This record gives sequence, C-alpha cells and structure tokens, in this order.
Amino acid sequence: MPRMTNIATPAPVPAAIPVAAEATPEAAIPTTAVSTATMPATLPASIQRYISNPTPLPNVVERPVAPYVTNAHPAQSNWGALQSVGIKQGEWSINYSGHDIKLDPFRYWLFTASAFATRMNTAGDITSAVADDRFITNQDWLKANKYQEHYVTALIVDVNGKLIPAKADFRYTKAGAATSIINAVKAAADPAWLQNGDAHMATAVMPHPFGRVMATCICTARTSKSGDNKGMLYHAASANIYPAPLSDIKRVIDAMNNVEFLNTFEQVIAAYNARVEQIKAVVGK
Repeated sequence: MPRMTNIATPAPVPAAIPVAAEATPEAAIPTTAVSTATMPATLPASIQRYISNPTPLPNVVERPVAPYVTNAHPAQSNWGALQSVGIKQGEWSINYSGHDIKLDPFRYWLFTASAFATRMNTAGDITSAVADDRFITNQDWLKANKYQEHYVTALIVDVNGKLIPAKADFRYTKAGAATSIINAVKAAADPAWLQNGDAHMATAVMPHPFGRVMATCICTARTSKSGDNKGMLYHAASANIYPAPLSDIKRVIDAMNNVEFLNTFEQVIAAYNARVEQIKAVVGK
C-alpha cells in the first residue's frame, strides 16, 4: 500500500468572514457579426429528413476540472498556452477555472499526500509503479531500476492572496518540494514541535497540523551531467519550510468556512483520489 499522510480532521472553526467576489478574465466577445452567407430556399433532402426526426441529445453532467499545479516544461501539451501568459520553463503555475496563473512565489500548505516510485514513457503516461516504502526514497535502487520518486498531493495554494485548493504531482527532480513539507507536517503533529520556539508555539491556535507549517518552493536551473539527458536543462525543486504566521493561519480557518473554497476542495480531493488509484493500477507492472 502507498504511504498516505492524512493530516486533517474535522474541528470547529470560527464563523466565516465574507469574501469579495473575484473577477475572472474572459476573452472579448464581439457584440455584432456580419455575414454574406444566405440560407438556401430548399434544404437538401438528407438534412430535411434529419431536422424532421432528429436524434435526441444525451443528458450529460459537466464535471469541473479541479485546480492543479504544474512546473512548466516544453514537453507539456499546454506549453504554448503557458508561454502565451508569460510562464517560462521551470516556473510554477496553477490552472484555476481554465486560466493558467503564474505562482511567484509558490507558497502552499500540504493537506495530504501519497508516495510512489514510478516509470513514465515519453508521452507522460505512468507505465509502472512501486508503492513499497523501502524503495521509494532509495536512490541507488531507483537509479538501477529506472524509477523516480513520485508524490501525489492535495495542497492549499496562496494565489495572489487567495487560498485555492489544488492537486499537484511532484516527481523526480521536483520531489524535494514534497518531501520537506510532508516531514514538516508529520513533525507538527507532535506536541514537542511546539517547543521549538515562539513561532512554533504560536501555531497551537491551529488544531490541524497541516495548517501549522507552510512551504515556499524554490526551483534551481541545472544541466544534466550524465545519462540519456546529458547536457539538457532541468529544474530541481526544494522548499523552505517555516511555521505558518498567525495571519496565514487565520486565512486558512476563514477559507475552511467559505463555500467556494469547500466546493473546490471537494473537486481537488476527488482528483487526488483518482490520480492515486490510477497509479496504484500499474503497481507491479
């Protein structure tokens, strides 16, 4: 079974503070249209027969896409879209309501995580996975068997002052952005953690360990020195971990009472669970 770090349990929280509506950028829509096309006086028989006896349209339920965080790379299918909004290789962004938003800085809380070692093909599909703790962080084993560390996470991301739940995969060179915060949240669940200083003690107002620690991700550009990718540019991720300031803890508590936040959170947890199950399906293959 994969490691899962579940670090939040329900608890009473203060009443919600009203949150102002956020404007969503939309493409300009023309108000008029000019066309020289004209409808023929008589429709072709095949079209007329279909109009007279149309096939009923199916009943469908539109499923919103949960927000997700990604690190930009030219191999991504949406690379062009990221470039169009000024997001460069190695930079973090969140896709929220169909819009790619640059995360500068990338600040986040970790709500839960699962750990694997995975193999991925050139199309970006996971072809094999390992869920055994003995191997996931064993760098010699990973290298010898051509697997990479892979963490599936559910986060709360600070997006220009607004807290947004999001799913994120931290894999291979990006794994460091997950391991530090996972260990920090586990430590924050220990009462002894509060004795590490005044900043740590102040977080005792937050009953959930995940809300007591935050991370700011750092990406460092490097050049591969060996292997099939020798000479190629890549970005290694790590994270600065620190006790959450009281002002940020209050924001998390307020968000947990906000309907929009909670609806998005449910979407993210569903996406997180689906990703975990997708990887578990190829464990041992």
